[in-house]
Amino acid sequence: MTYLKDSRGAALPLTLVVILVLAILGVSLLTVASSSHSMQASQHRRLAARHIAEGGAETVYQAIKTSSSSVVYGHPFTVNLGNQPGNPTASVTVEELEDDTVLITSTGTYGSASATVKLAAIPGLPEVYTLGVYAGEGIHGKGDGKKNVVLGADIVSGGEIDGWSAPGHNVVENSPIAFPTVNRDDYESWPPPQDNGDKNHREIRIGPTGKAFLPNDVEAKNNLKIYGPGTLVIDGGLTEKNNITIHGAVTLIVIGDLTGKNNLEAVELTGSQLNLVVTGNVSLGNNSKVFGNIVVGGSLTVDQNTEVKYSPPVLGLVPDVIGGNREWSRVWIR
Repeated sequence: MTYLKDSRGAALPLTLVVILVLAILGVSLLTVASSSHSMQASQHRRLAARHIAEGGAETVYQAIKTSSSSVVYGHPFTVNLGNQPGNPTASVTVEELEDDTVLITSTGTYGSASATVKLAAIPGLPEVYTLGVYAGEGIHGKGDGKKNVVLGADIVSGGEIDGWSAPGHNVVENSPIAFPTVNRDDYESWPPPQDNGDKNHREIRIGPTGKAFLPNDVEAKNNLKIYGPGTLVIDGGLTEKNNITIHGAVTLIVIGDLTGKNNLEAVELTGSQLNLVVTGNVSLGNNSKVFGNIVVGGSLTVDQNTEVKYSPPVLGLVPDVIGGNREWSRVWIR
């Protein structure tokens, strides 16, 4: 005889197991969803903090470019980013390094997250050194301007300009800009150049250090030759009754006037370059050719056939300019 067992009680444990599994899955899904939401919120806070930090660094960089007095060096200060929701602020520290690079460190905070970024602001040439010719009190030449030209850059003066042209570039008069600060105390410790002392055919060599200082004015009756490379500072003016010829790459700083009865020559084809800074007036005769640029505190006067082909000076070899505009570049330090 066969007996049938009652199986109705077996369904209960199975149901309980299914319910338990479903509960575990539900809790797991809720945990995953909650964790994902928490991670997204945390990432949002980190990104927001970074954006605030970058905004602070960018704001200070723009202020440095315009020489704003709002920039504090060496001490932390707060930058208000009022153009963003919630009016966030960044804590910023600005340091000036030995090579004149400005290091901007900016920290932004959003909720429980904070982020710090660093931006290097690298100074370029002051505006006056981006010009082919600049003179504070006027630029003058004989003729209609076609015979005295600047190639590759603008001509600018704080006074009037006549007898000059700059094909493809601008001739801007009555627009004074910041002039280099030339202080003889900065150069008096430099070694003297090698100087033959011959006033008829004078030769001055800057020497192996690449920098030289002459404490007295320079006079030459016939020809003066200056040999680089390097920087030569002449305190007292320079007068030449015939020709001034530059050999090699020379930065020439004259504290006083420069007078050349004939021409000034620094020819690119011979490997020569002249970046000239004169605190006083410059007067030249005919047929000057300069590969480089000319910056004059007073007036610049030439006769005819003067050509200046612009080539920028090397930052650090020319006197610095306090204030005014200059070129800047930036690099984020990751």
